[in-house]
Amino acid sequence: MVVIRCNKIKIDPVINLFGKHRDRGSGSTSVMTLKNQSCEFSDELTRVARNPGKIPEFFLRDYNRGNYCKASSNSDDSTMGEVYAADYSVRKIVGRIIGVSPSIVRLRRAARKLAKVDETVLITGEPGTGKRLLARTIHQLSARREAPFIEVHSGHLCLQHNGFSNGSSESVLIDLLEKSADGVLYISRIEELAPEIQIELLAYLGGENGYSKRAPGMSRRPHLILSCETEPDEAISSKKLRSDFFYAASKIMLNVPPLRYRKQDIPHLVEHFIRQAGTRLETDIDFQGISDEVYDALMAYEWRGNVAELENSITTLVATSEQGKVVPEILPFLQETEPLRPLQGKSLPEAIAMVEDYLLRKALGRFEGNQTRAAQFLKISEASLRYKLKKYNILNK
Repeated sequence: MVVIRCNKIKIDPVINLFGKHRDRGSGSTSVMTLKNQSCEFSDELTRVARNPGKIPEFFLRDYNRGNYCKASSNSDDSTMGEVYAADYSVRKIVGRIIGVSPSIVRLRRAARKLAKVDETVLITGEPGTGKRLLARTIHQLSARREAPFIEVHSGHLCLQHNGFSNGSSESVLIDLLEKSADGVLYISRIEELAPEIQIELLAYLGGENGYSKRAPGMSRRPHLILSCETEPDEAISSKKLRSDFFYAASKIMLNVPPLRYRKQDIPHLVEHFIRQAGTRLETDIDFQGISDEVYDALMAYEWRGNVAELENSITTLVATSEQGKVVPEILPFLQETEPLRPLQGKSLPEAIAMVEDYLLRKALGRFEGNQTRAAQFLKISEASLRYKLKKYNILNK
């Protein structure tokens, strides 16, 4: 018998932040270190380790996963390799949804689950939040991954409906359904769809007018994923979106929150976009090329264009960098010669409120939403911090 006796494994957590906001004293790249304090092997295990050619088949080491596993003597290594490769592929696909905030973690989990079903999915969120990326992730994780992913903007559908393709809404929809047969049909901005097309899609979702199971020429119905950039209630009240169509299309509804509500994701997104832009533009730059002042401005900015605006800004900084250093003056919101100018003309209580709101948001962003560390940094109690977050309506998601 092979006996292994190990003490507890100690985990040293390191906050994965960058620039001056990472833990002082840590390296430039944050890692999770595992310290095995002591591990005593029996004489038999030592003998086995010195003779690797005689290791029993039932005792295999999976070096990729870092643990020990049991396998039968007739196990097929190639099959196990495919399983591990597939698992890595899933993690790689899901990992394209970048972020550590609770909302992003929930979206990654939801994408894996929704890839197993064919129910219609409605994704809501402001422009630039990543709705298309989420739809593509669901497609790539599903059994339909080899089938086409057809993306169409509602404006294009309306152009075809208005006669640019000499067809009715029904013929346009059938054409799209045939092209996306067995795959995914992604329609963005459904609040901009013409009422006639909404009615036709409602018939398709309800299995009416010949759409009971599938459209002509299709082996099965495509997985329909829709997105909406306007708040559904607002779109319905303004008559842009039919209520019956919305309720039929929202059997499963996901919301991608704005970037300003999950600023703990910004460091991870910035690092990713720097690598991406550096590779594409063949520019040698890393995160250390961004000064603390520029980083603070990136964290304080509201990002009304969300992740898309952040990506464009980082690409601009990388493209205009000089000797690995960014030129902040290239971006208008980074040019701040008088940081207190917004306080001019304000009363003292108003100015204090603006400063407190700014410092609270900055502290939460620095410590990835950790209220305990933010309160310690601001030298106030956690109760006072929570009171001020509620007072200034600061969401810490």
